[in-house]
Amino acid sequence: MPTLNNMPTDHAKWAQLKKQTKHKIDKVTHSLNRFQYRYRFACSFSSMTIDGTTLLTAKGYTVFMKLFLAYSAYDEVRAAEMVLLKREKLKVHNIEDQTALAATLRKNDKLKKLLTDGIANENDGLKKSLNRFYEGQSDDIMCVATAARNSFVHGDLTAGGAGLSINARVAAIEQLAAILRNYSDKLFSKCLKRIEEL
Repeated sequence: MPTLNNMPTDHAKWAQLKKQTKHKIDKVTHSLNRFQYRYRFACSFSSMTIDGTTLLTAKGYTVFMKLFLAYSAYDEVRAAEMVLLKREKLKVHNIEDQTALAATLRKNDKLKKLLTDGIANENDGLKKSLNRFYEGQSDDIMCVATAARNSFVHGDLTAGGAGLSINARVAAIEQLAAILRNYSDKLFSKCLKRIEEL
């Protein structure tokens, strides 16, 4: 099989596994196939041109697009995981081993306001996770990724409104997207191991 750039680590293994097992869980096969191409797109996307804005504003929108694409791939692999593990609903995983990134994200007050104000219900699970994160009770950066993705999708997010007028803040979102892509790649590999066990 030819090597394809920016594919998941176990892309070739999945291609062989599909042939060997004639996998009968169509939803899993569909999700894992979609994951690998969404993952490839997320890894390959580098920039976009936005006329009429400053370079820093364009960088801000670009990193949020990177995060959105990474989350789109993550959505597919967690859908496969849900079926393989016979869960009732999708799981949002915790990524808590990034204390330096968590500290950097907490310093961006505009992002905090955008993400927490975007969820009106104080009893919402994501809002509670965000509050714990911003109060320093948790280093789970996944709640920031999820809230930013939701804000992006619903059209609430702007680069300036998210405080991305400073290069270090842009870099933090870029790092968040990269960590989510890496996490998804590992989750893809775990899904393949689970299929082998069936």
